[in-house]
Parts: sequence; structure tokens; C-alpha cells
Amino acid sequence: MSIALRAVRARLVAFALSNVLILTAACGGSDSSGPSGPPAVAAVSISPPSASVVAGQTAQLTATATSSAGAVLTGRTASWTSADAGIATVSSAGLVTALQPGSTSVTATIEGRSGSATITVTAVPVAAVSVTAAATTVAVRTIAQATAVMKDASGNVLAGRSATWTSSDSTVVRVESSGSFVAVGAGTAQLTATSEGKSGVASITVQAGTLAYRGLYTQFERRGFPNGYYSGDAIKDFQTTDAFVPSLGLVKDEIARQLDAIVALGVNTITFELRSADSVLVPRVYPDCNVSPSTGLLFPRPPSADLDNLVAFFNLAQTKQLKVMLRLVNNRMESTYRTESTIWLDSILNRVKSHPALELVLFEGDQRTVDSNGDGTKDACGGLAEPPLNLGPDRPAAQYVQWAIGHAMELGIPARKLSAQAVLGAYVVDMELGAGANAQESRQWHPLGVMKTIFDRLAVPEDQRTYAVSFYQSSKCHIAAGYPCTDAAPRDWARETLIRAWGKLGYRTRSRMVAVEWGVVTPFPTGWNTDQAIPVGASLMRNFGLEGGSLWRWANFTNDEDADATTPYSIKWRGTAYNYTAARAALVQAYAQP
Repeated sequence: MSIALRAVRARLVAFALSNVLILTAACGGSDSSGPSGPPAVAAVSISPPSASVVAGQTAQLTATATSSAGAVLTGRTASWTSADAGIATVSSAGLVTALQPGSTSVTATIEGRSGSATITVTAVPVAAVSVTAAATTVAVRTIAQATAVMKDASGNVLAGRSATWTSSDSTVVRVESSGSFVAVGAGTAQLTATSEGKSGVASITVQAGTLAYRGLYTQFERRGFPNGYYSGDAIKDFQTTDAFVPSLGLVKDEIARQLDAIVALGVNTITFELRSADSVLVPRVYPDCNVSPSTGLLFPRPPSADLDNLVAFFNLAQTKQLKVMLRLVNNRMESTYRTESTIWLDSILNRVKSHPALELVLFEGDQRTVDSNGDGTKDACGGLAEPPLNLGPDRPAAQYVQWAIGHAMELGIPARKLSAQAVLGAYVVDMELGAGANAQESRQWHPLGVMKTIFDRLAVPEDQRTYAVSFYQSSKCHIAAGYPCTDAAPRDWARETLIRAWGKLGYRTRSRMVAVEWGVVTPFPTGWNTDQAIPVGASLMRNFGLEGGSLWRWANFTNDEDADATTPYSIKWRGTAYNYTAARAALVQAYAQP
């Protein structure tokens, strides 16, 4: 080939090559990774961008790579990671496995570019709830545990789930958030546990308790005489022949005969009262406020012979297999009488504190003189009955009770045998409504709440506390003191009263409650009387876990009381013969039950 021809050919090859380079540049654009490489990955997206997955299940994610121009790039390989592998893991193929509730992000990376998706792991839903109780039939006042078990649709137990607890009747069973429940009153209630909209139910039957104290408030009668025996006379004349009815013989023998009749009713406990008596009887008027010597033992120093007779009376009660609840009614609760009160109480308690017949000592009474109208000036005699605890824990009556219980404990009497009566069922008091200036904070205080404060201050263990109550049935508005009140029948109001009483102590309390005196108020509520009140009272005490108490009463004080149709009649009509009222049959039947 000639030199000239070779030169022409070289020029043609160079021209063709330059055209190829120009075309290549035009076709490659900005996606070129080099003179001849594939398009670069500009972004990575994950589908779906978020997912909610139940623990234990899986979800498939897909990663898509795109170029800067938005073109989908195929054939690219992604690497997958989970920000929290404890919540969810992800495979090399983008398959997410949910492990436990929580949230994490899953990331796909392709050629240095990444995209993420949010994964929310939810718990396995509750499909069923089953409820079991340690016991489905329990005695009143029992505290027990119910348990809820949550399961999924396959019947697998789901751990770590919570339930909300409710009771169909809180007057029968009250339940806490833990499933622990207390049997408040006899009956049947359903406990329901609800979790994630699913519920399970257990039926709890609460059985009534028994009456440990099947008692009678005992005022012995001088049979054949218009009045007496009063409690002080019964003790002081215990060893002598009756001066008014000699045919009765020795007073102690007459009391023994009446105790035999009382025991025949099914009675195993008597409540007996002694007052802080003066030496002579004068009209009980302000400011002397005399206490009849017939009603108790001389204040402050009872004669030794009277104390001997008191022990003999306790011995007699023991031979009849009777327990004694002893009411020591002191009308000198003022702190200024503390020295004299100490002498009086010590004289009595040191003689009977270890006696096997002594079941309970009640510190009762009031101040000798009181301000009756709240004007700041004392103008009346104090009461000779249950202490006015409703005036508040820092008022003289409550302070005396606190001192007396503490002092008796120092004498060696167990706290369980020491108390004071809290009056129940007075609407204005139970509802803690207003009161005069005599009351602390000018309001009524629930007497059981005050007793709880007293026991708290004395640091008496809960299981050693005896809450003594005075429980007389009345219509709801019988003592409303002018406050608005929607009336209720005695049966219904008594039930409401006992439920509220336990509430003041705490439904789960390990303390006990005893009705030292119970019955029906004077005058009778319309359509209600003693023989109607007896079965209701006994049933309510069993149903709500009181340990029983003493019905008011064996015999009236006087013949005039027997003749008064508005006075709650006693068990025995006064008179030489043992003639009984309709209340006797009701009491025998009530006490014949366990």
C-alpha cells in the first residue's frame, strides 16, 4: 500500500472514532458511573413504610432502589438491619419477625444508600379470661385471693397482662386491683376480671358467721316488788336476805334462779352495769348530779365487802357457764377527777381482771356536768350511758376512754378485753353532720372512727382490738336533727349502718365487733317492736360478721315500764311468776342457730 493511501485511511479511522465517543457521551448522561458502568443508586425506599405486627408473627418488607432520575433500578442487592433486634429481627430477604411489644426501625442499604421502615410490635391479643379464687365459698370477714389468667386464641397463657377487677355487689364482696377480696356480708357476688375487652367471672358465696356471744343485758328483778334489783343493790346485798321480799331468801339465791332462767333461753353472756355511785340518794339535778347508790359501787372507794360480793357474783356467773361484759359507767370523766377515777377503777379491776368469767370491760359515762346548749357554760348533768364519742377524739369523753383503756392495760388486762361503746344508727351521727360548739370542729364524729383513733394512739395491734357497739334499730330519720333525710325502714337502715360501720374501720380490718347492747329504740318505730327486731338484729350480726352481743334486756326496772306500751318490752314480765313476753320465743329461736 502506498504511503498516500495509508494516510487517507488513518484520517477516516480517526473521524469514525471521534463520532463514537460523541454518541456515547450523549447516551450515558449523568447516570454514568464511568465511561461504561451501570446507573448509580440515588435512593432506597421500603414498602410498606410502616407496619404493625403481632408478636410472634412476620411481615415482608421490600426495598426498591432508584436512580437520581427516579428510575427503578433492578437487580440490586439490599442488606437489612433492625435497630432493636430484641423487638423485631429482619432476614436478608427483608422478612421481619416480631418478638415483643415495642417499636423499632428496619433499614435496607443498597450500594451505600439507605431507607427505613417503622415496625410496631403489638402484644398477642387476649382472646379469653378465666378467673379462679382460692375459695368460692368463704365465711364473712374472710380475706382471700382471686386470680385472672389471660389466654390467646390458641389457648396459650399470656404472661404479663393486667386485669381490672369489679364486684357485682360490694356489700357482699369488695375486691382490690390485685384480685384480693374481702367478704363483707353474707350473699353471692360475681367477681369480674377484664383485660383488653375480654372478661372472666367467678361466683363467690359468702356464708354468715356465728354468734360467739348470745347475750342478754341483765337487770335482775326483785320479783314481787314494784322495782329493783338495781345493779348496785344486787351486788351490795348479794350475801343477805332480801329486805323487801324475804320470801325470796338470799339475794344471791334469787339471782341464781334468774340466771338459770336466762341460761335456758340459750344465753351464754350477760352485760352487767355498775355506776360510779354517790353515798346517798338525792334528786339528780344540776349542779350536784347525784348518782344513786342503788345503781353502782361507791365512788371513789367501794367498800371491801362490796368488792367481795362482786367477785362472788362473777363466781356465780361462772358456775352457770356465763361470760360477763362489765360496763363501768363513770360520770366523772373530767381530767380533774383522774385521781379519784383511778382509785375507783383499780378497786374494781384488780378484783376481777383475772376472773375467767370476765369477757369485756366497757368504759362508759360522761362528765359530771356539761354544757347542754353550746354557749360555753356548763348547765346540766352529764349522761349515764354510752360515752359521747361523737364529740371527737380530743374531747373529754374520748380522752377519758383512752386513758382508762391504757391504764387497764398497765394493770395487765389484755387489750382485747377493753373497749367503750360506740353508738350506731343515729342518722345525724352516722352521716357525720353538723354539731354544736361542744363538738370538735363543730361536727359529729362517727364513734367507731373515734375508737379507731384511740386504739391507734395506744398502739393496740389490730387483731387485739374489740370495737364495742350499741346497736338499736330505728327508722333512718329517727334522729336526723332537722337535716334532710329520706326515711328507710329499721331493717334496711340497720343493714346500711353495719356496712358503714365496717367501712369506718376498714373492710379488711382484723379487729372484732361486739354489740354490748342491741335491740330497738324507745319509743318503738312505727310498725316495729322487740320481737320483730330480734330476728333481724341476730341475722344482721351473723351476716356482717359481728361476734354477737347482749339483747336489751332481761327485765324492766319498774312495773311502770312494763305498763308503758312505747317502751321496748323485756324478755320477762315483772312479777313473782316467770311470765314472758313475745320477745322470749323470738330470742330462743334466734339463739338456737349456730
